[in-house]
Amino acid sequence: MSQIIATGLIFVLMWSLKQFEWLDKLGGSTSSSTMTVGFILLIGYMAGKAAFRFKLPRITGYMLVGILVGPYVFDLVSQPMTRQLDLINNLALSLIALTAGGELKIRELKALGKPLFAITLLHMVVLMIVFVGGIYFLKPWIPFLEGGDVRSVLVVGMILGTIAMASSPAVAMALINECRSHGEVTESVLGVTVLKDIIVIMLFSVVLTLGRAWMRPDIPVNLQFLATVGLEIMASIGVGVFLGYFITLYLRYVNAENTLFLIGVCFLSAETGLLFKLEPALIALSAGFFMENVFPEKGERLVHAIEQGSLPVYTLFFCLAGAVINMEALREMWLLALVLVMMRLLAVFVSTYAGAKWGSKNIFLAHYSWLGFIAQAGVSLGLAAMLLRGFPEWGGALQTLIIAMIAINQLIGPIGFRFALIRSKEAHF
Repeated sequence: MSQIIATGLIFVLMWSLKQFEWLDKLGGSTSSSTMTVGFILLIGYMAGKAAFRFKLPRITGYMLVGILVGPYVFDLVSQPMTRQLDLINNLALSLIALTAGGELKIRELKALGKPLFAITLLHMVVLMIVFVGGIYFLKPWIPFLEGGDVRSVLVVGMILGTIAMASSPAVAMALINECRSHGEVTESVLGVTVLKDIIVIMLFSVVLTLGRAWMRPDIPVNLQFLATVGLEIMASIGVGVFLGYFITLYLRYVNAENTLFLIGVCFLSAETGLLFKLEPALIALSAGFFMENVFPEKGERLVHAIEQGSLPVYTLFFCLAGAVINMEALREMWLLALVLVMMRLLAVFVSTYAGAKWGSKNIFLAHYSWLGFIAQAGVSLGLAAMLLRGFPEWGGALQTLIIAMIAINQLIGPIGFRFALIRSKEAHF
């Protein structure tokens, strides 16, 4: 109860500062953004503790309070302010990806090779079939497809099917750390989630290019675009391996203030990646994976150093993730989005169950691991942002629909995965 009262008091203080514009008088937009970070840390921390008391994931508390203080509800954190805090968001994503890479051990992935391959493959096939077929039957209830031909239905179905494949490594990693979980379900969910994100980025590029060619026959298939995406992914992995080796040298010869050093490295890699149009999360993921599997002793030290400073990182990241959830998009297309979310849940359950049964005898993997693939963010939102440029006629409406779906998945996903880790007996609170 005390956590709820403290959260309410901090919220009232934030509201009063915003209402009477005290922050602007104190020091302008820079002071406002800096003080907002402090408030987000405080209110997010208390909301996380309150959520945990109600047997909910802490990150659910972070995201719910982020929605409340965000631009679509009370506007205590405005849209310009969320953009000003992008640097912190990128830092948090890099740190989470670095930890995720450090948790991916080749020896354990080899042991899970068959279920990993089976679940990933079936996710891709089943989700694509379900969404292409589903959009065909739902076409009369989709406003932006009114009057469209079979080609437009096929393109929209393939786009939705591709984005539906993506899950959130950040959510998976946060729940794994919170629950201190270890086991086949934990490793499988994390491995499949990371593998799918890489595949989805490449597959979406193919779908986007082919879709534009089908919708606009006068535009030739742009193979250069596909090659560019492939080079960006390879370059990101290469930079990540170099970064992992650099961190290893530091841990070997200096080994002091490791948490602070890693935060600085992640700041640098995030900004460098964006500057050269690489994938910051893939850079950090590759660095962590390289260290864990080439220098395992240093990899364990890396994960331990990050975990020491993970609480404020997770708090800021998921509060901001909640703040950018577009509630207007959710209100506008909630019914259609809910139908598509239910389609996705059914397809993920069936494909995960079949893949786990095919590749493993672990009953927990078959019955519960699908709950770890619900949450979406990051890659999904980034891909949705590309639609308006590719399809100006209906790309904006499709983007709104996708954002509404992601909002629902992002809210129910952490709760589902926490339940899965507990029921599979891999959580150790």
